[in-house]
Amino acid sequence: MHVTLVDPSNFTLPYDYALASALLEHGCQVSILKRMDRANEQGAPDGVLDIEHFYGLTEGHRDFLKRIRLFTPAKLVEHVIDLSLMNKLLRELKTDLVHYQWLVVPWLDKRLLAPVIRRLPTVLTVHDTRLYHGSSTGLVQARGWMDAIRSIDNVIVHTKSSYEKLRTAGVPEKALTIIPHGTLAIDGCPIKSKIHASTQIAGEKVLTLLLFGYLKNYKGLDTVANAIELLDAESLRLIRIVIAGKPNDEVLPTLQRLKALLPPASIELDLRFLPEADLAQHIEEADVVLFPYHRIDASGAFMATLPFGKIVIASRVGVFTEYLVHRKNGMLFSGGSASELAAYIDAVANDANLRRTLKNGALDLAVKIPGWGEIARQTMCVYERASRDE
Repeated sequence: MHVTLVDPSNFTLPYDYALASALLEHGCQVSILKRMDRANEQGAPDGVLDIEHFYGLTEGHRDFLKRIRLFTPAKLVEHVIDLSLMNKLLRELKTDLVHYQWLVVPWLDKRLLAPVIRRLPTVLTVHDTRLYHGSSTGLVQARGWMDAIRSIDNVIVHTKSSYEKLRTAGVPEKALTIIPHGTLAIDGCPIKSKIHASTQIAGEKVLTLLLFGYLKNYKGLDTVANAIELLDAESLRLIRIVIAGKPNDEVLPTLQRLKALLPPASIELDLRFLPEADLAQHIEEADVVLFPYHRIDASGAFMATLPFGKIVIASRVGVFTEYLVHRKNGMLFSGGSASELAAYIDAVANDANLRRTLKNGALDLAVKIPGWGEIARQTMCVYERASRDE
C-alpha cells in the first residue's frame, strides 16, 4: 500500500516522520507532501519520499513578503493552487490512500479536496479539536473546521477527550478511532538512551524549570508569571526559569513581565526556533518541565519530554489528565490557577522525596506509552477499513 501523508504547513513533522518510519517497517510505501523545510528543520527519514509540494513561492520569498505584509494573502492563493494540483500529483505517485494531518483552511479545504476524497480512501488525524488552539489569528482559517471533519469517514484522535468532543459535535462514532500519540525521540537519539540520561536526583541545588515550544497565549505563560508573583523569597531562591522557543507577538508583554519579576541569574530566555540538539540540551538540563496550558488535546512537546524522565507540572486538561496521576508521575493543577501552580512549584522545590517519586513515575510512564510499531499497526487497521469502505 502506498500511503501519502499530507501536512501542508509542516505543523506535525515529528509525528509524521515517526509514523512514516513505522509504516515503512510494516511494508507500506510512504510519501509526505509538505512545504519546503526551513532552517533547522530536518528532512524525512530514509525510505520516505519527501515532496515539498506546498507554498514554494511564498516560502522562497518569505522575508520579503512579510516585510510588505503580503505573506498571508500570497500563501492563501498558493494554498488554493497547490491543493488543486494535488489530485494530479497523487495520481502520478500512484497513491492508494491519503492521510491528512492538518486541514489548514477547513472551509476551503473541504471543497478543494472533494475530488481526492471521492477517488481515494481518506483518513484525517485530528491532533487538536480546537484548530489553532482558538487563537485570534486562526479564527478565520478555522471556520468550517467541524463541518470539514464530518466530511471525512475515517478520523483518528489521540485522546478520549478528543473523541468525546468530536462525537458531541456530530462526528459519527463509527468514523472515530483513538490511537495514542507516541513518545518522540529528538536529536536523533534512541529513546532508551534518553530514558536513562536523567536519573540523578537533584539535592538542594537550584531547580531549573523549563517551558518550551512555539510560545503562544494558550501555553499559559501568563499563569507562570502570576505564579512567580505568589512565591516567597525562599522559594524563588530555589528555582530558575528557562523559556525556550520562538515567541508569538502576543506573548512578548508576558515575557517582559517575567524578566522584571526575577533577577537575571534566575531567568533565561532563549527566544528562537530551536534546532533539535539545542532543544534536547534544554530538556536534559531541566529538572522540571512546565505545561501550564489553558487548553490542549494532544501534545507533541509532552511526548518529546517523557523519554527524558523529567518532573512534569501540567494543567488538568487534555492529554495530561489521561496520562498523569497527581503526585505519582506528575503534578496536575487547574488550568489558569496561579495559586495551585505556585504551591506545586514550592512543593517540588522543597521536597526531595516528592521529586524522586515524580521522576521515577515519569520514567515508568515513558516505557508504557505504546511504541510506534504498535501505533503504525493500529493506524493500518484504520487504513484497511477506509479501503474496504471505498
